[in-house]
Amino acid sequence: MKSNGLMKKKALSAWIAAAVLAPLGSSAWSAETMEEVSVYGEQEETSTASRLSLSVYDTPQTVTTISQAQIQDFALQDINELLKYTPGVTVENVETDRTYYTARGFDIVNFQYDGIGVPFSSGLSHGHQDTAIFDQVEVVKGAAALTTGLANPSATVNFIRKRPTEEFKAGVDLVVGEEGRLRTQGDISGSISDNVRGRLVVAEDEADSYLDRYETDGSVYYGIVEADLTDSTTLTLGHSQNRSEADGSMSGALPLFYTNGSATDYDNSTSTAPD
Repeated sequence: MKSNGLMKKKALSAWIAAAVLAPLGSSAWSAETMEEVSVYGEQEETSTASRLSLSVYDTPQTVTTISQAQIQDFALQDINELLKYTPGVTVENVETDRTYYTARGFDIVNFQYDGIGVPFSSGLSHGHQDTAIFDQVEVVKGAAALTTGLANPSATVNFIRKRPTEEFKAGVDLVVGEEGRLRTQGDISGSISDNVRGRLVVAEDEADSYLDRYETDGSVYYGIVEADLTDSTTLTLGHSQNRSEADGSMSGALPLFYTNGSATDYDNSTSTAPD
């Protein structure tokens, strides 16, 4: 009896399979070779976390790299906008020109320029830093203290500045925006001689505001020269200067209520700052 029941189940399964596959034709039973697809790419290397030039995949920490292509495609023209775009990083804007960055519940106070640590006790709270001179920005979640000595558990931000190129390249960007914003940026790079290369980056950014008497004026200048002394030795000399000025900058805020308890009703443009 058990043998007959098993045979009936097998026969029923075969009938169902035949009914389902029949509309597909005989090709359902044949194996087809798909066209070969090849994907090429290069793994990005980072030395921010360990100073060992490991790939992002091999680095035993969470690393986010904001590339030059992302900076251009998403118009990440200052550090605040760039870090807002970075997963796991919170940018807190206070008043008009004070900014704090946090990650994993702690203030980010560890910053690097080309891998050299420059800790700030209160973060980068000095206005808006332009991204025109940076080739990419690396953000390591957690402490990067293995070899750098920067042990804050929030994150470490490494600003990697642009380097000269052997081939000649030049570009000019112009941005016109709301509140009278005007931004110009120039970038020129190339070989000066067979073993010397140079690059110059200049950016100017100014704008008014919806706030009374508040306006910003910023600029960044960057120059760098590289010389190949030998096949294995390169001398690099560079200088960058970032200026961020604001007129009518507010400190503090407007009260929400009068002394009698009634709500205030200020215009959006109201500011307590002088000229």
